[in-house]
Amino acid sequence: MCLDCRSIWLWLPSARNRSKDRGPYLKWLVYATAVIDPAIALWASNLDATLKHTTWDTAQQAVDILGKALEGQTWLLGDQFTAAHVAIGSVIVMARFNDFLPKSQIVDDYVERLRERPAFQQAEKLTWPPELFPN
Repeated sequence: MCLDCRSIWLWLPSARNRSKDRGPYLKWLVYATAVIDPAIALWASNLDATLKHTTWDTAQQAVDILGKALEGQTWLLGDQFTAAHVAIGSVIVMARFNDFLPKSQIVDDYVERLRERPAFQQAEKLTWPPELFPN
């Protein structure tokens, strides 16, 4: 993944978007790498880090927070799909594939909505060829 992508995604709404959704967009964009990614890494590794529950959420807490935010709406920002979903989706879909997240029907439904998007399907074909990663 492009390490500068998050920087670009942070800059774009600042330059172009002054809407009320700017704050939540930035929150979810950062949440993907600051909270969900480390929580998944700890869940998957079974690492017993002394500060793991005080420095960021556990995988279960991350899933619960994401599930609560998605409750009753299609996307994290209501009906608006944003780059924050690309950031969170890339982490969540990979974790789901490897069974590195606690189960959640709301998050599973969110993953399915992500997978239905044509851009996701195109990217998936390029990075996860079906002949290498059968369902």
